[in-house]
Amino acid sequence: MPEQAHEMVAPITIVQHRLFNPYTNYQYYLSAGFMPTVLQMFIIMASLLALGIELKTGTAGEWLDAAHGNTAAAVMGKLCPYTACFFLEGVFMVSMLVRYGGTPLWGHMWIILLGLLAYILAYQAVAVTILGSLANMRFAMTVGASYASIGFTFCGLTFPAMAMPLAVRYIGDTIPLTHYLRIYISQSLRGAPLGTDIPSLCALLAFLALPLLVRSRWHRILREEQYWGGL
Repeated sequence: MPEQAHEMVAPITIVQHRLFNPYTNYQYYLSAGFMPTVLQMFIIMASLLALGIELKTGTAGEWLDAAHGNTAAAVMGKLCPYTACFFLEGVFMVSMLVRYGGTPLWGHMWIILLGLLAYILAYQAVAVTILGSLANMRFAMTVGASYASIGFTFCGLTFPAMAMPLAVRYIGDTIPLTHYLRIYISQSLRGAPLGTDIPSLCALLAFLALPLLVRSRWHRILREEQYWGGL
């Protein structure tokens, strides 16, 4: 009886654990953020340069003729090699983080790679939309660099998105980097199921619809010489 009474009045055992960043290693978060941030700069600038150089040098007509007059085929054909190169770079980046950076991988690598591909395509779609809207390579590259430079600020990695003002959170949602990092962290550090990342994947895929807004303008840009030869 005394032992039972002692167990009943014994103090409650305290279990202590960290709610966030249980690894106590910010390298996992910062490296995962810095590398895609640098990659997105190359993606958007290289895409703008690859497309804009045809306008600057006045070879847009030959470019369109090579695609048999199909504007969509001309643009996609121009960007496909860059997509493949950036995807390989992204795979190398993720491999370095996991294998040599010591970043845990509790989830599925294929989900991360799927998000990576959607991430690359999203930034290329943004580049197509910017250049199609402005029809000026120099101005488009300025806008593209400005857009890419705010990615790390508003992605919610260095400052929690839940603590941001609502308007700032909306700005963060208009940046592909935000959604890719959610997928990467969700799979690498949390081991979350696929259903958790479907909204982020859908958000990245939604960027692919942006070029449709400037489709008719691209038709004019590639056919009318008034858009060629400028800076």
